[in-house]
Amino acid sequence: MNLRTLIGFLLLAFGLSAAGCSDYHDGAAQQQPTRISGIASKGIFTSGTVNLYALVNGKRGALLKQAAINPAFGTYSANLGNYVGPVVAEASGDYLDEATGSVLQVPADAPIRAALPKAQGDMNLPVTALTEIAVQKTGGAYTPQAIQAANDVVSDLFKVDIINTQPVAARAADLNSASADQATYTLALAVISQLRDNGSQSLASTLADLASNIDVATSSMNSGTADALKGALSDFTGNVHNETGVTDASNSPLANVGTRTVLVTVSVPGSAQLGGVQGTVTMPAGVTLNQGSPALTGGAVGTILASNPSAGALTVGLLSSTGFASGNILTFTCSVPSAQPVPTAADFTLSQVKVLDANRNLLSAGLSLAVTTLSSFNSSTSQSFTVTLSVPNGLALLGGVQGTVSLPTGFTLNPGSTTLTGAAVGSLLETNPGSGSFVFGIASGTGFSSGSFLTFTCSRATAGSAPDAGSFAVTGVKILSSAGTELPAQVTVTVN
Repeated sequence: MNLRTLIGFLLLAFGLSAAGCSDYHDGAAQQQPTRISGIASKGIFTSGTVNLYALVNGKRGALLKQAAINPAFGTYSANLGNYVGPVVAEASGDYLDEATGSVLQVPADAPIRAALPKAQGDMNLPVTALTEIAVQKTGGAYTPQAIQAANDVVSDLFKVDIINTQPVAARAADLNSASADQATYTLALAVISQLRDNGSQSLASTLADLASNIDVATSSMNSGTADALKGALSDFTGNVHNETGVTDASNSPLANVGTRTVLVTVSVPGSAQLGGVQGTVTMPAGVTLNQGSPALTGGAVGTILASNPSAGALTVGLLSSTGFASGNILTFTCSVPSAQPVPTAADFTLSQVKVLDANRNLLSAGLSLAVTTLSSFNSSTSQSFTVTLSVPNGLALLGGVQGTVSLPTGFTLNPGSTTLTGAAVGSLLETNPGSGSFVFGIASGTGFSSGSFLTFTCSRATAGSAPDAGSFAVTGVKILSSAGTELPAQVTVTVN
């Protein structure tokens, strides 16, 4: 589908408005005790304990709290009172191994761990195989900087925020109601179980091998290790003990496990007021565009964006009736194999570029690119949260959903994070993202079932309580049946 058709289809289907919305309330939380909760998973723990320790001068200090693991869900919760500072959690007990279907044990003398650079207020802290790898990459120096750097790099290499995402049980029923990030996390843990089984190793040895082949300084993974993980991913999808329902992971973010993420910023030089921009960016050999890219930035926020992405190229069109400023207009992320150098701007190819002024006159200006390396979650104090949008179950087959989501005060939308989920996967998705709100439109020619349909992540610069679902405003909602009839239903919000 070409850009003109794509934009026209969306406007005709939904009357998609570029207007944002700021009708939301200040969700700032009052000072409160530090409470940490999460899940212990390598797969899901069926029994055991989580011990939480203070970290003092980079070393493990006093035991703050011991929490029992809920055998039904693998979850734990601990009130740390007035403690504020870095913590490490250590989980031991029995877990259900995804690759063998057996109940295995994480012993108390070799627990899996997770660390936070600063615990304050209500915080999530999953304790998993991936967080254990990150703890090992601190090199025993539990400083806030080392903790954050290791968490960032492992998150980037495994394509999921290992701290702010909670995995679920590796069962189809659980994954069907999970966010895209939760599904990625859950599958990553299953792949590690498969890797352990493939090598006939203990879990501790497998995790130590993985950690030894990750370099925090260069945000990279040994290419042989990345290949072994990809092989384990393929093996697990065909494993008779695989209960996830995932039989083809080629479109999963884990297909890019071990790659580094780079951020590419697209700009229009000069000071002209623009009315539209079109062009195609072709990736260098071996570099693939990440799902969920691109996102508007700078003066282009609020324009209509249409994109036609593939793994190796991105075609975009921006259109505005009121004009927007030159400068940075668009960002996208892509994955680079660890064995390959980080590309420069000159390694990307620009073609079919057209830049129009506010009067729709063709300008001689071109596009410029800037490339920076990116740890997906790279702020020492920021928190990210996954938000899922749903429509009530039991509705008629849906043909489309439109609306505007406004974030709570202090939160910003993470670039490229809007992703289809549930039965909506495979539909046409267009978004018009800003930093504090975004417009979305989803259309399907064949229809999709009700339930969860869209996830996104948002961040704030300082730690604190998770935002309430009610602090997100969803306005301008239209829900259409596959026959084009507007349905009298509302979009609901869930925060993970």
